[in-house]
Amino acid sequence: YFLKKQDPIYSSIYSCLKEYFVHSAIDDINFKKFLKKFISSSIFLDHQTENGGTKIIDIFDRHNDTLINLISSRVSCRDFVNKSIPKKVFKYVEAYQNHIPTVCNRQPCSFLVIPKDMQKKILDLQKGGIGFAEHNPTIIVILCDLRFFASGNERNQCFFEMGTFAYNLSLLFQNQGVSSCYLNWCTTPAVDLKAKKLLRIGNNFKIGTLMAIGYRSKKLKTAYSSRSIK
Repeated sequence: YFLKKQDPIYSSIYSCLKEYFVHSAIDDINFKKFLKKFISSSIFLDHQTENGGTKIIDIFDRHNDTLINLISSRVSCRDFVNKSIPKKVFKYVEAYQNHIPTVCNRQPCSFLVIPKDMQKKILDLQKGGIGFAEHNPTIIVILCDLRFFASGNERNQCFFEMGTFAYNLSLLFQNQGVSSCYLNWCTTPAVDLKAKKLLRIGNNFKIGTLMAIGYRSKKLKTAYSSRSIK
């Protein structure tokens, strides 16, 4: 095999393929024989689950209202105080961002903090945050790496991935006391290329949205509308 049997990637592959072999109907006889041989030669990895693969987890406590409180308390903030976000907050968010659900668990999304000297140039291209975004201490850009997708049609999945990623990211920041506001990225391809050039982002990346993040003022005034369910 291409990987050493002690390699953590190898043990993860073994765990997943073993589950696939047990629970899936495989029509390809040759592939079935290959899987059987692979599993039998790697059975010693059965107890090495710390590197990844599959695992059994307990049922989620549906009565826990912590998530509901987090979701309901998050509002778009357009009134930030001049206070920098410490590195430990970003480390916290980065530690949990890969727990966000993605197709085939590919985790193609990431975020980039826009450098201070570049913020105005990017906001001039975005044009949707006039009046508040230019005063915000931190702006991030949500990205998706298209290399994670095989074909042109499959790459449409990136829009869903970035939407899910961005929302979960806003909740992770909210959990650390950092407020956020989406800054839509509805631009032309030419403007998109300008932004990538300014931020030195490769063309294999898709820009999903910008997000203003920071600490809110104590008496925050925000827009609201009825949330009643009929």
